[in-house]
Amino acid sequence: MIPTDLGRAQARAIRLLTVRSRSEAELRQRLVQAGFDDGIATETVDWCRRIGYVDDARFARHWIEYRILHSPSGRLRLTMELRQKGVADRFIDAALADMLPPEREQELCIAAAVRRARRYRNDPADVRDRRLTSFLARRGFSYDLIRVALAQVDSHSDTD
Repeated sequence: MIPTDLGRAQARAIRLLTVRSRSEAELRQRLVQAGFDDGIATETVDWCRRIGYVDDARFARHWIEYRILHSPSGRLRLTMELRQKGVADRFIDAALADMLPPEREQELCIAAAVRRARRYRNDPADVRDRRLTSFLARRGFSYDLIRVALAQVDSHSDTD
């Protein structure tokens, strides 16, 4: 039996999803890059969604969970990363509301600031604060959270 384009695309999708979880948009893009036409790619992604192999809500939750564990980031960065992966805002917002409430985001920001501040312990306070602010902003934390984190770093350095 000769495999059809749809069958080949489905096999390719399964191989791609075996490597790592992907959003619908990522999977569609990879299939098109592999030479499948848009119709076949869309039909394959729809098939993957129907059988539960691809789910943007689940993908967003897993992405956020991984980032919190391995590279703590704020809402701004997580939102940007998930949007770049083609995840719809409704899935991003729901996952962030559930997994990263404001108090948890503040805890992550403080912990990242305290950890990073060790590198700058010999720097003047203004240099340390500027470097920490840049680092935390790149991680996607808001300036309101950063201000609180810097105050915590100051209190930690006073007790050292």
